[in-house]
Amino acid sequence: MENYRPIAILPAFSKVYETVVLKKLICHLESNCSLHHLQFGSRKGKSAIDAIHELVSKVGTAFDGSEFITALFCDLAKAFDCVQHKILLHKLRFYGVRGSALRWFESYLSNRKQKVTLDNGISSSKYERVEIGVPQGSILGPLLFLIYPQMSTHL
Repeated sequence: MENYRPIAILPAFSKVYETVVLKKLICHLESNCSLHHLQFGSRKGKSAIDAIHELVSKVGTAFDGSEFITALFCDLAKAFDCVQHKILLHKLRFYGVRGSALRWFESYLSNRKQKVTLDNGISSSKYERVEIGVPQGSILGPLLFLIYPQMSTHL
């Protein structure tokens, strides 16, 4: 049971709107070089295979040069659920998202509620406020999660 996470079930209009926002945000981030070139997750034209290739290349180069190399791998349990809204909004501001766009993201993240429904609606919990995390199953969720760890030292 602890591995189950809430998934945002979005109406068609919300999916279309989030897709437009996603494209604008990606364009903004890429035109300002805000995303690290070695960040492979949830990016067009980059994949897990690219990340593995980069790692193998770096290890091979170090091995050929008789150098030491260290790698650290982290598996964040329920990673999407760890994103703090205040920090994410601060990072969006840091990357130049301002004014009405920033207020939209604040509204998008705030006052979210969720409930658990079992047996096709026969049994359900009461609604609970979600005060942390990005909506899983949403169009914007993966990009917002990608932004979260970026440039932490600047904040």
